[in-house]
Amino acid sequence: MAAAALGASAHCAAGAVTGVSEGWDAAPMHQRIAQAGNTVVPALLAVESLGFAVKVIGTHVMAWRGEEEYLADDAVALLGLIRLVEIRSWDWAASDAQIEETLRRYEMG
Repeated sequence: MAAAALGASAHCAAGAVTGVSEGWDAAPMHQRIAQAGNTVVPALLAVESLGFAVKVIGTHVMAWRGEEEYLADDAVALLGLIRLVEIRSWDWAASDAQIEETLRRYEMG
């Protein structure tokens, strides 16, 4: 399965990621990862390793296991949704207060 079929972008070096603040380049880090075309297959493999069946449907990726179903625009987002439910359970939605606080904290609203 080609990465392009999943809507993946071309591989880019961490220092060349557009739209990321200077902190990305300047921060001393031991490990780094950025979503790019080279993360699609590892994300699919990670989802499969968690026991999910995976199917690519047009430009979307679907995974299911037992009574769980997930649908996302790409494999990395799919893995993120699975992790979201693992962390927050199926009551993953944020309350109005959490939304307001988070948007304020990250200067998003």
